Amino acid sequence: MAHSAGVSVSAMKPEMTTAYEAGIAHQMNDFSKFDVSVYYKDVKDVVQLATIPSVPYSFASFRNMGSATLKGVDVGFTLRRVNHINASLGYSLSSAQGTGASQPSQEKWPLDFDQRHKLSVNLGLSYLKN
Repeated sequence: MAHSAGVSVSAMKPEMTTAYEAGIAHQMNDFSKFDVSVYYKDVKDVVQLATIPSVPYSFASFRNMGSATLKGVDVGFTLRRVNHINASLGYSLSSAQGTGASQPSQEKWPLDFDQRHKLSVNLGLSYLKN
């Protein structure tokens, strides 16, 4: 059985985030655009809920217990309406790894939201009345 207890947060450090992103977009003609961006994000002192063993009951406390690194590249193509059809295509290649309370060592593991490949396709068909 676990009981919650109030714990002072004065000893906690704030999460520190360093992020970089760069991108470029190019309009290929009047109807199409291509864009690409790369990003990198590093988070230190991630706050997590930890179970602290104690007698007679263990308790939960917030602690600085991990770090995370996210990086990736996004590529996109957009086609404005031509002959009643418009479209967009997006692809993301990303990595989200980190350390924390659930790992016994400081080795980095994929985070719960790590999704290496993501593809999105949108097609539209429209008829406008004059």
